[in-house]
Amino acid sequence: MAGVCAIHTSYWGGSVADATSYLGQSSVNYATAAGTFKQKIGVQKWIALYNRGWDAWIEWRRLDYPQLAPAVDAQSDIPLRYPYPVNEQNVNRENYEAAAAAIGGDMVETRLWWDKF
Repeated sequence: MAGVCAIHTSYWGGSVADATSYLGQSSVNYATAAGTFKQKIGVQKWIALYNRGWDAWIEWRRLDYPQLAPAVDAQSDIPLRYPYPVNEQNVNRENYEAAAAAIGGDMVETRLWWDKF
């Protein structure tokens, strides 16, 4: 794993020594870092995916880490799912309403079946 980190570090202008130093920190090293496996992996994966927003969001939803807060004056909580398209609401109202009711509402905060805990 250190080799992979070194490659990414050098790509972004760092050095192998930078990668080794980072991975050697007790707060980063998996064996010594505090927290659950989800927290340890989630935080490091979030950092690794900083320039890949979609992938970072998917991993955040999967692991629930790092702990994020909604933006100031956000219109909703941090999205957990995409709502059904307006097209579906307009042309298939009956089935749209049934599907939305079955999952607890068609809101971005509605947890999907695999994300209930």
